[in-house]
Amino acid sequence: MIPSAPVSARMHIRFFLVPSDAPSGSYHSLMSCVPPDRPPQEIVTADDEQAAPEDSATAIIPGAKIFIPLRELIDVEKETARLTKELENIENELKRVGGKLANEGFVSKAPQRLIDQEREKLAKYEELRKSTAERLEKIKAMKNN
Repeated sequence: MIPSAPVSARMHIRFFLVPSDAPSGSYHSLMSCVPPDRPPQEIVTADDEQAAPEDSATAIIPGAKIFIPLRELIDVEKETARLTKELENIENELKRVGGKLANEGFVSKAPQRLIDQEREKLAKYEELRKSTAERLEKIKAMKNN
């Protein structure tokens, strides 16, 4: 699955096509998956998967594996900005929910189901913060390479 990150129309996109035991028709299978308004500028046929960049989206089609370098799909600057803002929003939600749960007045007066809901929100936001921070670090690493 290709990530839903900002894609620049000016970017040069390459596909790495690694044929398997049935290479005939691989090119046509590949091209049937490509939006007609965004054809790849280059298709690289490789003997093995080692030729494909490490950070690649992968698709398996009859007769081949396709590797699409993420750096060529994602506008790294925009994705970094988007993830940074998303992380800020998550941090704000963590503060809000954490503040509620730290408030003795709320905890002593609220029904238990509401307190449990807030604890679930806190756990959800903590997990979301972790996964978003990991994605941000991966994007930043792509930017620095």
